[in-house]
Amino acid sequence: MLAAMLLEHDLRIRLRERRDRLYRAGALEFERELERLLGWMESRPYIAAILAELEAADADYDSWSQGLKEQRRLTFPSGEAERTKLCLEICRRGDPDNLTRLLTSSHFEDLDRIFVEAFVDPVVNFVEDRLEEGGSILALLLRYQRRVEWFDDARLHAIAKKDPTLAAARLDADLRRYLLDSGVDYPFSRPSTRIDPLVGREPPPLALETRIFDPAAGADRAQLRDGFERAVALAQEHGRPAGYLVVFALARARLVFETSSPRGQVPAVRADGKRIFLISIHVNPNVAIDEETGRPARVAVGEAFLSGQAAVT
Repeated sequence: MLAAMLLEHDLRIRLRERRDRLYRAGALEFERELERLLGWMESRPYIAAILAELEAADADYDSWSQGLKEQRRLTFPSGEAERTKLCLEICRRGDPDNLTRLLTSSHFEDLDRIFVEAFVDPVVNFVEDRLEEGGSILALLLRYQRRVEWFDDARLHAIAKKDPTLAAARLDADLRRYLLDSGVDYPFSRPSTRIDPLVGREPPPLALETRIFDPAAGADRAQLRDGFERAVALAQEHGRPAGYLVVFALARARLVFETSSPRGQVPAVRADGKRIFLISIHVNPNVAIDEETGRPARVAVGEAFLSGQAAVT
């Protein structure tokens, strides 16, 4: 917990330093410095996870910018996530629609600083707030994935195999205990009748579903589709733009989700207006090797299957 807090503190400091460097950049260096800032953010897994969750917000840049052309004035959605998502897209595109000009009649040399204050700062502030609050659920899930696969796979595998009838519940409890220890005040997916003594109200539940993948024990791909559908339902029920499906893969072959997500990003599938992130955790110290390639064997589950467009086989 202390190590995570130190990491988040360090990230906030370095993010603010890079923002200030952009603010002081001259006109000739501004565009390149903005690219450096965005590249640095995307290269830090913890911040990249926050941005990935932000992408699930219900805001579309093209539709929004078309509305601006008709209104001829700059207005943003009232929701913080929606506004921040649009600001992030403006930063990535480099203000192709010259939106900064809608904010001011200042001279050309002032436009870069106005751009930072209007479009960069909302993104930086959003990330800083999430880091201050303990980061994103996705970042914590990815950290848990690494912890299990690097250090705890044998322990969890033994727990699951000791009593298969309790395996799902025990692995689920291990994950949610980790989330609680990492700063998530209420790590459960079902509403509680208890009042949180820290905030004086019922804590908001997560849109997080877990499943086991162990075909030899009957937990096959059909379980994954069921878990995906449940994650979508939880996101709708709790009013969240994103949900999460965490799969504890007990088989020797590695479970891989094949989706349309860009290479290097967390696999995700959009369904019923919700973005569901897919995290596969290999919980077996004995990895099967593909004889042809000499690399770890894989079991692939595709986007069409999870969304119900392909039959269960």
